Amino acid sequence: MENIKKMALILLGFILVGGVVVVFTGWRDWYLPVALHAIFISGFFNFFLRRNVVKENIHQRLFWQYLFCVGMSSLLFFYSGYRWHNMIPIIVVMGMLNGFGTFLNWKATKYSLSIQSLFLFLDDIIAVSLAWIVLKEWVFLTGWMKIGLIMIAFVIIRIIWEKYREIIGKGAKIFIGIPFVFFVYVLGYSLIWGIVGFLMKFMAVADVPILTFMLGWYGGALITVTLIMFFINYSEKTLWRLGDLGDARLMFFCSLFIMANTWFSYWSFQLAPLTVVQPVFFAEQMIIPALIGLFCFGEMKGFGWREWLVFILAAMGAVLVILGYNG
Repeated sequence: MENIKKMALILLGFILVGGVVVVFTGWRDWYLPVALHAIFISGFFNFFLRRNVVKENIHQRLFWQYLFCVGMSSLLFFYSGYRWHNMIPIIVVMGMLNGFGTFLNWKATKYSLSIQSLFLFLDDIIAVSLAWIVLKEWVFLTGWMKIGLIMIAFVIIRIIWEKYREIIGKGAKIFIGIPFVFFVYVLGYSLIWGIVGFLMKFMAVADVPILTFMLGWYGGALITVTLIMFFINYSEKTLWRLGDLGDARLMFFCSLFIMANTWFSYWSFQLAPLTVVQPVFFAEQMIIPALIGLFCFGEMKGFGWREWLVFILAAMGAVLVILGYNG
């Protein structure tokens, strides 16, 4: 209960900062999905994940997760009166690629989680770059937005540098002993997530309904995970296992948050450029979970003034991007 109170105070602080931004800029429609994303995904979902760490039975749990997402998306889709959309096959392929990207990410994690963290932002950079090139979103850049993006870029470089120093400090020779296939996995899922992240924005611009997108997205991911489970079980000559009921219950709650994440992200992309939304998502997904770890779970070790400075720069960068966007 004490941890919940602390998390509520963290989110209240975020809401107060958001209120100050609204005072200066006036209300804009895209603020709502971004704020909901920060509260429920960066806040409550991260709190939930810290209390329910998912490390075992990854394939089975992913299967349950996407099965629940498809089931709930189907109910919402047909209950809302939606019908077949010409984009659904393309979205299914996007979902299949996203599921395969998740699999590659899991494979890379088995080799080196620390070195993998050096490439953490590559997919976001790819997505925003594609938005600039294909959708010409660079035209939205103002002076304040450029300053904000430079500050966020500095934060990203700083984080990568600190990760690099941490690896070297442990006596490891970076990249030595890491097989080439690791970098294939990292490049693979970064490209996939970057491209499908951009395509999600493209679908939003094309006015594909949210529920239509979610049904195709999770349907495609479920196909991929099912195929992966089949081939792994076949190659290992093991029985088809779906885990226990505890896995199913856990992944049901995870699927609710995951669907909310897709909903809020897609909704944001419908209302604002990827160039604006993605940096704001980056800042909130870095700051809020870290504050939850610090104050709710006592993760204060190694956290000093430099880390607070990085937080402040990320927050200021996001605020400048928001203030600078005139949409």
